[in-house]
Amino acid sequence: MPLPKEELLKRIKDCEARGDFHFNVEPIDDGSYDPVDENYPYLCKKIWDCFFCFLIRLAAIIAGVFINGIAFGMRVKGRKNLKGVKSAIVTCNHVNNFDNLMVRNALFGHRLYIVVGEFNNKKGFFGKCLRAGGTLPLSTNLRAMVNLRRSVDKLLKKRNYILFYPEESEWWMYEKPRPFRNGAFHFAATANVPIIPVFLTFSDPKGIRAKIIKSKVVTVNIMSPIYPEAHQSVKENVDAMRETNYNACVKKYEEFYHRPMVYDTIVPREECQDAQTASS
Repeated sequence: MPLPKEELLKRIKDCEARGDFHFNVEPIDDGSYDPVDENYPYLCKKIWDCFFCFLIRLAAIIAGVFINGIAFGMRVKGRKNLKGVKSAIVTCNHVNNFDNLMVRNALFGHRLYIVVGEFNNKKGFFGKCLRAGGTLPLSTNLRAMVNLRRSVDKLLKKRNYILFYPEESEWWMYEKPRPFRNGAFHFAATANVPIIPVFLTFSDPKGIRAKIIKSKVVTVNIMSPIYPEAHQSVKENVDAMRETNYNACVKKYEEFYHRPMVYDTIVPREECQDAQTASS
């Protein structure tokens, strides 16, 4: 059962105060999902399954147009940065249950897959729809993770985009960029594909919208791609791309909100950023 808004915001504030930026503020129901093992079908192979995937993806695009437009008044900036980028790892701040729909619609014209936590491998028909929509769950099973890596490599070779949430957990409508885990950047470095940084920002509604729908207006900011350097090692590229991505988000935050990016935490910002280096 979802937490009340007040409790959710309190948990986010408490996590920020102690510098725990990857904590899942919403409780996870261990009985709601199936563990991901080495036999998990990351790639569609059967004709019927592929047709079902097509239908679900089409439904997601159509639903996204209405949800993004009506509920969030979504705007997109920076689509020009996608020009010439055939395959890529996409990163985005994780701030809403629907942010994957926002990114999907903003990147229209590019087939998108979404790397998610294992607890998103839901049971039943809902889980089947999520999988058909392109979710690629992580796993605590080492062999399953090898399977995931191979699948991501195949998808990238076929000119797809793969969305990662390097902040790891969802913090509802949290405005600041959080320190990143290394995973997305390791996939990009080893596959030799660029990172496309996406950062969601929020503004107050205006005019009639402010009277009817009081939710924040979301802007999807697509920033310049970040390429791995051929002369650098995988680790060097991971560190460099991660830092460049994070700094781009900080810059966009400060430009959009017209205030410096400062965490309300007892942990110095430098230590929060240093935590990225130790993340995996």
